[in-house]
Amino acid sequence: MSDYLVSALSAGLTTQFDSSTANVGTSLTAGTANRASLAASAMSRGASAAQSGNYDVAVQEFKRAAAYSPADTQPYSYMGQVYMMASKPADAITAYNKALKINPQDDNIRLLLGKALVQSGKTTEAEKQYLQLAKTNPSSAEPPTTLGFIYLNSGRLAEADTQFQKVIQLAPTSATAQYNLGLVRNKQGRYEEAASLFERAIAIDPKNANAHADLAYAYLGMDDPARAKQQYNELIDLGTTAAGALASTVYRTIETPKIFYNDVVNSNFNTLLGSQTPVSSLDASLATPGASMVFKMTFVFNQDMDIGSVMNMANWSITKADGSSNGAGGTYNDGAYINASKQAYIPISPLSVTYDKDKQSATIYFRITQNATGDAVTDPKRWVFSFKGLDATGRTMDKHGDEYDGYALHAF
Repeated sequence: MSDYLVSALSAGLTTQFDSSTANVGTSLTAGTANRASLAASAMSRGASAAQSGNYDVAVQEFKRAAAYSPADTQPYSYMGQVYMMASKPADAITAYNKALKINPQDDNIRLLLGKALVQSGKTTEAEKQYLQLAKTNPSSAEPPTTLGFIYLNSGRLAEADTQFQKVIQLAPTSATAQYNLGLVRNKQGRYEEAASLFERAIAIDPKNANAHADLAYAYLGMDDPARAKQQYNELIDLGTTAAGALASTVYRTIETPKIFYNDVVNSNFNTLLGSQTPVSSLDASLATPGASMVFKMTFVFNQDMDIGSVMNMANWSITKADGSSNGAGGTYNDGAYINASKQAYIPISPLSVTYDKDKQSATIYFRITQNATGDAVTDPKRWVFSFKGLDATGRTMDKHGDEYDGYALHAF
């Protein structure tokens, strides 16, 4: 519970106690006046103890007040609030339930009970309380808002959608209402609709850091990292600690692990040579029929990678470009099936892999063999080197940066 909420509750207790003690006994008979006076005194002592942080003493005084005035819900209500201040939601739930038994129509206590149930993770019971509150308080946005989050967090997206739409109808100019529905749309994969909702939230409240962050995620869902990066910059410009923390998370999501570039200095396979390149042109030793040579390609990643994942050869593959990935890697031999019997074969899995953590680079080794007649050819430019492993934090490779060949000259 936040310091603000603790202060607000404590202040509220004092105000209510002052009001109660000022009027206590005015409608009581002479035979019950003394018990009412004792209850009021106990309530006052409980309030003072709560404000001083003496929660155990406060609870004892409220219990005493309840004993003096068993038909009064206030001692149990304040008892529950103090239990929440003391981070004892289970005890608070017991107190609120006792108050509701005295007066089942007290919506304020029902709301307090609902909040305690949510904090305790008892969402099924909390749902029942908020559904009842929604019936008796149809103009209040709080019940459908809380129900929306209960449904959202339990994966009941359609129900969450319905509740958050109710909130927008009740509070159409609320940035939070627009934002909450946007969260559901993102979860549903309806990224364009989510983006529109987050944009509306930002138009109402330009400093809403959460809306900027989730708008970035919506843009990423739309495969638009450029606009996601704009939201990252907006978060940085807000200049708050909270916005900075969100910006850091957004940045890591945008900057997913990719192959940064091919380190040609530490690679000896010439990926600039094109279709029908004689294998002997790759290295003089391959001019001899049947000869073979181990080549290497070194790739630098944009961030630190998981060593075990990089060195797992099952995560690497070497294949002929087939025109996929929107044609970024080209097509082996430009798609022409010529000299098929002379095409040199490269095994799909490398012989071995090493990783340099300091340079964030991986080197894969693979073998090329000359044919028996010494006239094998290949298309070095369109052999695709692919890595499907993980970075150091366990994230999968960006699907737009996990392959490389000489035709593209960059990861795709």
